Amino acid sequence: MVGWSDQNAIRVAAYDGLVWNYDTVDFTTGPVPDMGSYVSLATDSADSIGVAYANGSSVFFAMRSPYGGTWSGASVRAGGPTQVRHLALAFGPNDEPGLSILFGTGDLGF
Repeated sequence: MVGWSDQNAIRVAAYDGLVWNYDTVDFTTGPVPDMGSYVSLATDSADSIGVAYANGSSVFFAMRSPYGGTWSGASVRAGGPTQVRHLALAFGPNDEPGLSILFGTGDLGF
């Protein structure tokens, strides 16, 4: 599974053993932007795809529903004086998402 940001959206591709399946993080409602940078991906125990990404100094989390393929998203960090430099997303044993954020100052947030 790979994720990347182009000039218009966050893209995700997953290989199912035969072909690559592509998807675009796309929200139909809400104030969450569906573009950004520093994309990090993880899957939960049901193989639902989670995506974390930054837009400036804000951080967002998106989850793809395995039923119908719709995306839902939320703001994790709503801006601040420090730019984001790297993100790492993972799921815990009970499918709770965990996120580490490296800021431009060298500080690490969780």
